[in-house]
Amino acid sequence: MPYDLIVIGSGPGGYSAAIRAGQYGLKTALVEKQPKLGGTCLLVGCIPTKSLLHTADVWEHFVNAEADGIYVENPRLDYPKVKERKDGIVNKHSKGVEMLLKRAKVERIQLEEAGDEGRELRLEVVLPASVSGREVVEHLSQLDEVLAVRWDE
Repeated sequence: MPYDLIVIGSGPGGYSAAIRAGQYGLKTALVEKQPKLGGTCLLVGCIPTKSLLHTADVWEHFVNAEADGIYVENPRLDYPKVKERKDGIVNKHSKGVEMLLKRAKVERIQLEEAGDEGRELRLEVVLPASVSGREVVEHLSQLDEVLAVRWDE
């Protein structure tokens, strides 16, 4: 199936570009190697870190509450609950990205599906929107011509 645009990577740059292209009526696919959408920022970087930092901030207030005239006896940290909260936030946002892509009629392609044994992709433009975009383009060795490939080194 020919595409007008294939976006490589589902991080903030990738999913934003794919959604906008879909909204403009381009036949768009998004190639991602991870089972969840969102890229490094959402899955293991920025968002999980902010969740854990929030918990650390709350913990700090409990441990040092006496300085504010508040007395808390035996504060304890339930790390499995902290991790569960963090994972819930990540899953919620990843599913939100998935819903936005579906609404914009963007087809999602797992990287393994696009390998040597997978289906052939025909396209007009490929947009590597990830740090690993170069690796993905190498996997798409059947491309005759890539009209717009650019990534910062």
